Amino acid sequence: MEIFSILLLLVTPILFLAALAVRFAGDRRVLSSIDYSTISNPAALNRWAGNRLMFLPLLSLSFGVLSLNRQPLSIIGCGAVALAGLLTIVWIGAGSDRFRVGTQPFLKRLPVNPGE
Repeated sequence: MEIFSILLLLVTPILFLAALAVRFAGDRRVLSSIDYSTISNPAALNRWAGNRLMFLPLLSLSFGVLSLNRQPLSIIGCGAVALAGLLTIVWIGAGSDRFRVGTQPFLKRLPVNPGE
């Protein structure tokens, strides 16, 4: 069970470096699931996605430190980090629509008077 605690602590700097790489990528195309040809500001998208990815090393570090004293938390932590990784990918994919050319944020598209 200690191996999962160590695994969480070893994965933390890797996730942190990956989040920093995306955050400071500038205009480069680093997100493979995003069609950058439709993105109006790739640098803003990469900054936004990198900030979302910072959640993963924080979660990994938290569970890694907590599970050093409480071993059952290490298995829960590994599952939580994996699930959070998948949800973050979906979050970035869904949120990238706000950076597409010719789109407006959802609230600006709503009509002022619903009867019109």
